[in-house]
Formats: sequence, C-alpha cells, structure tokens
Amino acid sequence: MFNQWYSFYPNNALVDMWAPEIDAGIHYNYDGVKKEQWVLPNAYAQLKGQININAVYFLINDELFKGVQFRNINRVSFNLNSRPSSVLSLNGNFAFGRFINRSDAPALGTGHTINLTALIKPTSQFQIELDFSRARLKGLDTGELFFDGYIARSVGIYQFTSEFLLRLIGQYDQFNNRIDIYPLFSYKLNPYTIFYAGSTYSLTDYGTPFGTNQTVRQYFLKLQYLFRT
Repeated sequence: MFNQWYSFYPNNALVDMWAPEIDAGIHYNYDGVKKEQWVLPNAYAQLKGQININAVYFLINDELFKGVQFRNINRVSFNLNSRPSSVLSLNGNFAFGRFINRSDAPALGTGHTINLTALIKPTSQFQIELDFSRARLKGLDTGELFFDGYIARSVGIYQFTSEFLLRLIGQYDQFNNRIDIYPLFSYKLNPYTIFYAGSTYSLTDYGTPFGTNQTVRQYFLKLQYLFRT
C-alpha cells in the first residue's frame, strides 16, 4: 500500500486546512492470486465551523470477485461532515459510478449510493440518531435493474443513570417492504456484569389483498458475568 499527501494551511476566513492525497495498493491472497488493485486520488478540506469535505476518484479500481475479474470500476465519492453545534452532528456520503453487483452471479453495474446521518443530542442522557441509506444499481451492458430502494432507520437512547439504559431502534426497509422495531433495556452493574432484556418485531407489507402482517416476534434475556480465578 502507498499513501501520500501534502497539507496546506491557508490564512483565510473559509479554509483551515486542505490536502491533495494519493492512495494506492495491490492486494494478494495467501495463494498468491491478485485480488484487487487501486489508485485513488482525492482531496480533503477542513473548513471553518467544524465542516470537513473529502472527494475521491477511483481512477484505477480492479477486483477479482467470485472468480470473475472486474476492471475499470470507476466512480466518484464525496463525504461531508459537519457539527454546527454541540447538539447536532451531520454526515453525508455520496458515491456515483460503477459498482459490482455482489450476488451469486456477479456483474458490473452503474448506479449510486447515498448515506445521510444526523445525530441529535439535546442532553447528556438522551440522543437520537437518524439514518437514511439509498442504493440503486443496474447492469452496465444489459441495463437490468439489480436493485433500487432505501432503508430509513432511527435509534433513540436514554441513559437514566450510569447503570440503566433504554434503547429503541425503528427501521423501514423498502427493499423488503418491512418494518423492524427493536426495544432493549440494559442494566450494567460494572463493565463485566450486564443484564439485557429486549424484543424484536417485524412487520411485512405483502401488498393487496394481504396488507401488512407481523412476521417476527421474539423476546430475549441475557446475563453477562465474568468469573475470575
């Protein structure tokens, strides 16, 4: 692997630091077969107001996946991080171009991925994380649509005390038309002794005429304890 960058620290009202960078590498498995090679020029900038931007171009990106050699998997990727206040943090990742459809019959396709995250922490005890992930990919040569959909997810955590914690996860998976709900309660006596109680619920939309029905419901208890000898 090879990684090299050069940092600039301009004295202006917008940019604290920026750096052009080159990342390259070749990966072999233990049998001596070359699995992948890449050359990724990119640029990073740290702006005022705790804003970070990174842009990457997959100039050379070849990979051997499930016995199929894929070449010229070119795409661009952008990442944006911002923390406008102590209460709110934002992150966005965007990629456009060529990807491998990693199925039983792998193929090269064109599409995009989008990932957005917001972390809201109004108090030291309570926080909410909101995530949205979208992906679309169609065949490069055939135009066949491999997948197109999104997953929206929220995670709420309330720390009642240093020992008691309640977490609730809610998720909608458009790929499978499913809603998942995961409540969890934990009591931590010390870092090695923890008690968990929770459940999982899943509802699937089967469309007309069946509608939405519950498909999974589970309850679980877990006790973790470290014995010292």
